[in-house]
Amino acid sequence: KSDYYYDAQCRIGDCYFYERNFTSAASSYTKVISSNSTNTDYALYQKAFIKGLQKKYREEIADLQSLIKKYPNSVYAPKAQYEIGRAYVLQNKYNDAIGQYNVVLEKYPQNPIARKASLEIGMLYENMGQTDKAIAAYKNVVEKYPGSEQTNVALESIQNLYVDKNDVASYVNYSKSLGTTTVSNVSASKEDSLSYIAAERVYAKKDYKAAAGSWESYLSKFCKNNNTQNCINATYYLAESYYETKNMN
Repeated sequence: KSDYYYDAQCRIGDCYFYERNFTSAASSYTKVISSNSTNTDYALYQKAFIKGLQKKYREEIADLQSLIKKYPNSVYAPKAQYEIGRAYVLQNKYNDAIGQYNVVLEKYPQNPIARKASLEIGMLYENMGQTDKAIAAYKNVVEKYPGSEQTNVALESIQNLYVDKNDVASYVNYSKSLGTTTVSNVSASKEDSLSYIAAERVYAKKDYKAAAGSWESYLSKFCKNNNTQNCINATYYLAESYYETKNMN
């Protein structure tokens, strides 16, 4: 049978796929896979993707690995490698997923899918509570993919993580190191706001000793010649922190 026949089978499979008739779609793709026609790599990818939608992750991973092995130069190989990582994410196997995403970065660094994999690594470290590794991964996104949508997400995540760490100074220094072509320099008012939020989060966690240090630093840096509402609140929260730590001096 000609390639036209198997191309038609792929299109039939796609129609079934979009109707979520996965059994019939897989049947059409299987006919193409057994033919070794020019569309075999696509059919393999689609059939594996169906396995993922059906939560048959082990089978999905096996099919995707088979695609990469048989067709290493296929346009679907980078996507297949990325989807292996996604399959591990959906099983909450984050370290395995990070390993697979790193393979994407190593084997397909110029492919657009690498940007997504790079950002996913940062997100997974963040989900696991490994803040320093998450920041490093996000910085890698900013360095390698400037101007991309992923970089915008990474920059926002870096800011939030530094605020959560109560280390706004490091965020400000990092922003300055990037130059204005990547991100606008942090203004004094923004640094004030972020520092206040960082101290407030420490206080909310009832870590009063650390909170006292944060409020002292905030008041020293931003409130010497100001009497803003944030400064008034900071003075109150510092007093409360002292009280909770029995520092009555």
